Amino acid sequence: MIPGLSRPLLVAAVLVGLPVWSGGCGAGRHVVEAPSLPALHRFEYRRVVMGVQARIVLEAPSEEAAFDAASAAFDRLAELNSRLSDYQQGSEVNRLSGATVRVPQHVSDDLWTVLEAAKEVHRASGGAFDITVGHATRLWRAARASGQPGDPAALAHARARIDMHGITLDPSTRSVTLTRSDLALDLGGIAKGYAAQQAVKTLRERGIARCLVALAGDIALADAPSGETGWRIAIETDNDANADQEIVLANVCVSTSGSSQQSVEIAGVRYSHMLDPRTGIGTTHTIAATVIGPDGARTDALATALCVMDPSQRTELIAAYPQYRFVIHDTALVPRSSR
Repeated sequence: MIPGLSRPLLVAAVLVGLPVWSGGCGAGRHVVEAPSLPALHRFEYRRVVMGVQARIVLEAPSEEAAFDAASAAFDRLAELNSRLSDYQQGSEVNRLSGATVRVPQHVSDDLWTVLEAAKEVHRASGGAFDITVGHATRLWRAARASGQPGDPAALAHARARIDMHGITLDPSTRSVTLTRSDLALDLGGIAKGYAAQQAVKTLRERGIARCLVALAGDIALADAPSGETGWRIAIETDNDANADQEIVLANVCVSTSGSSQQSVEIAGVRYSHMLDPRTGIGTTHTIAATVIGPDGARTDALATALCVMDPSQRTELIAAYPQYRFVIHDTALVPRSSR
């Protein structure tokens, strides 16, 4: 178990040992040297994608190879944004929200994969994770922006339209059917984890095996940097900025969700930015959760669910995913200066 944390993961990547092969000759004998491989160098790129600053760190034999691979990964992230973002009016997920009821819709492999993972985590979490919160999400964004609680009748109406059972998946045809007309999908708690892993896949397809992609609190890791056993992930503790915990990981996904960093006070109550699908408003308790595992969509969704659930509810969800590692840290809300 990793020590507790309460802030998004910060990535530290230090690449050493650039030469991959070395050889020499012994006295009085002939030695066949291993073929020389190109030295790998560290490159880092940043670009705003999916509403956050995406960070790509990679090793490549040349700047040209690094730039081409990173560009392809950013293009892949932009493609996923056009499919999975509820902010884009014409995105695939928004078109699905407006689809004709009871008519099967064929969707992209990306959207299908995310929906399938979302349904699974919804069942496992007892509804603590729900992507049909779109109407409530928009009301909550407005409430946070204005500092006003909003109309109770509008909230009740939005909450009544949260219904994961209104989405039916047919694996035989990989089609999606909506059984009610008033759904609005919000993939904000699962899409970035999936996207980070897909960007790493794109880098691998371009011949980049040693890389990292970070989208805010969602990180996907490939092979370890040269000379290292893994990527160094620093976990910043809540009360002591000098007491960071460090873990070393490779070929895995890491997602952190937390309610301590963004909050708003409305009518004397402090709410987090994280929306509880069972109430339609932000959570009032303060928690952070990190999930480490093989699938980015699931690490993202599980971390989101854990931040919404009560302590007594988390044990069963954690037990359902034995191949994943979980860290949960309940903490008081502490103001911080940016740095």
